[in-house]
Amino acid sequence: MTEGKKKRRKSLLLFSVALHGIVLISLFILPFLKKKKEQVKETSMSVSVDLSQLSPSPEPPTPTPHSNPIETKAPETPKEEKVERFKPDTQVNDRAEQIKKEAIKNANKAIEAKRLADAKKERERKERAKREADKKAAEKKQKDAAAKKERERKAKAKREADKRAEEKKQKEAADRRARERAAAAKKAAAKANAAKQSKLNTQYKSLLSAGLVQQWDRVYLDSAISTSDRVTVQVTIDRSGRIISKKIIKLAKSAALNRAAKTFLAGLTKLPAFPKGMDSKQITETFTLGRRI
Repeated sequence: MTEGKKKRRKSLLLFSVALHGIVLISLFILPFLKKKKEQVKETSMSVSVDLSQLSPSPEPPTPTPHSNPIETKAPETPKEEKVERFKPDTQVNDRAEQIKKEAIKNANKAIEAKRLADAKKERERKERAKREADKKAAEKKQKDAAAKKERERKAKAKREADKRAEEKKQKEAADRRARERAAAAKKAAAKANAAKQSKLNTQYKSLLSAGLVQQWDRVYLDSAISTSDRVTVQVTIDRSGRIISKKIIKLAKSAALNRAAKTFLAGLTKLPAFPKGMDSKQITETFTLGRRI
């Protein structure tokens, strides 16, 4: 129970006690006072009667010799009117009854007014409680709606994030597969090109060797040179067949063969160009020259 309810109940209890006290005073104390007043009036009446009785009664007249004793009159008793004037006043009773009725009526009015005021306060309290409850319910509804909206927003954001992550994952996987395919294709192309370049190099080396041998055969060699004696030369050629460098890297035992090799290299200026599709910018080849039988 709240402090406000306790205070209202306490004030209502005090008012009820005071109201019941007023009613009790109206019902019991006023009649008692009325009775006391009547007793005082009766006492005063009785005292008045006693005093009137104690007052000296008029002595009978003494008979004279010429008076007739039969004609003497007894003293007259007080008339009833003197007693009647000491009867209780009915107006006091009527006034007391009227006061009692007015007190009860006022008490009932006060009780009814208090009941109506309490009923009004209770209605106002209930209306205020209802407004507060409605306000709290509306606030709770708004809060729940905001929380629901926030949950939906977070769920939507999570779905979008998951979707983006999945798309990124799929894209990365596709990129990885594309890179793998490209690497495989590049590797295959490199392998194919290597095989092609190897084949072209082999073909060019065969052609170059045949051209050098053909030109070497034109050189005159003394028959005294041994057929097993050999001189090793190295030639570097660019793509056009131009000789970039030429030198003897291993001399023969025969000085005549060495001189013939130097003469051959000095007169060597042009060789066949690289075949189409050959990627090398230049090539260096080593050849062994000697006297053939």
